[in-house]
Amino acid sequence: MNVSFNGFNETALTFKCADKITKLYPVKISDDSTVAKCNSGDQFIGFCLDSDNENAVVQMSGYVKTTYSDSAPALGRTKLVSDAAGSVKTGTSGVPCIVLAVNSTDSTVEFLF
Repeated sequence: MNVSFNGFNETALTFKCADKITKLYPVKISDDSTVAKCNSGDQFIGFCLDSDNENAVVQMSGYVKTTYSDSAPALGRTKLVSDAAGSVKTGTSGVPCIVLAVNSTDSTVEFLF
């Protein structure tokens, strides 16, 4: 049997988008009912699942596998923020997450938020 966290507590909402947002990019609220790409150090509210450059479907909770920058996040309860390139990194003022796995070979992190 394989381990899988897909689907756990996943919630998605559709927002207007302020700019072009690519899949899995961390996003923040930028205006009323509108999201934009996070900058380095921003707290993300979710991750873009799809965008047509007018609207964006944003995953607001659940399981995420994405890349990280800087040092590898610690396993367990860790705070994560966005970096400038659409990845995540650890940050003291970040979003509380549960880091489930870290792959230092391909710089990916799996977590629940």
